[in-house]
Amino acid sequence: MLVVRPVNFADLAGLERLAVISGGSMTTLPANRDHIGELINRTQQSLRKSVEMPGEESYHFVLTDTDTGEILGVSGIDATVGITTPFYSYRIDEVIHASSELQIHNKVPALHLCQDYTGAARLCTLFLDQQARTAENLQLISRARMMFIARQPQRFASRIITELQGLQMKTISPLSGKAWAGTSSAWILPRQIT
Repeated sequence: MLVVRPVNFADLAGLERLAVISGGSMTTLPANRDHIGELINRTQQSLRKSVEMPGEESYHFVLTDTDTGEILGVSGIDATVGITTPFYSYRIDEVIHASSELQIHNKVPALHLCQDYTGAARLCTLFLDQQARTAENLQLISRARMMFIARQPQRFASRIITELQGLQMKTISPLSGKAWAGTSSAWILPRQIT
């Protein structure tokens, strides 16, 4: 049977394994024992804390196979972001270059650094082991976070954001150039979602 539950210190080795197999693609789950230990510690402290207003609390959950004891996935929630340290994101805007004399009117998509989401809750650290990557398991571990928020809304900001992880490129694309090597293709070719 599969169970979603809060992380504890017995999960350290399983989380390290997930961090390694993620290949370094997750900034919120680096293959670093100290970081993972702090992630577990913050979750345990946040769960013990009586919360009336959201702050710097962080909650992480694991998807566990109760038959084998194996950790198959991890997901997390930050109660707020940007309160004690800046939380930067990028906004895609259009910049217009126009000249009536030259008869030019171009709309150019551009990324702008912003702090639009300061104070929002954040869904983060969603990762499943390859052997467990099914739509059902993804929905289970992802929706469990939403159920936790619904049961304890005082712990979280009313505005919730999520970061969507892009694909990392293994090689330098002629289109992207060296400056963009290893970054998400979404940064190189921004598209609107309709």
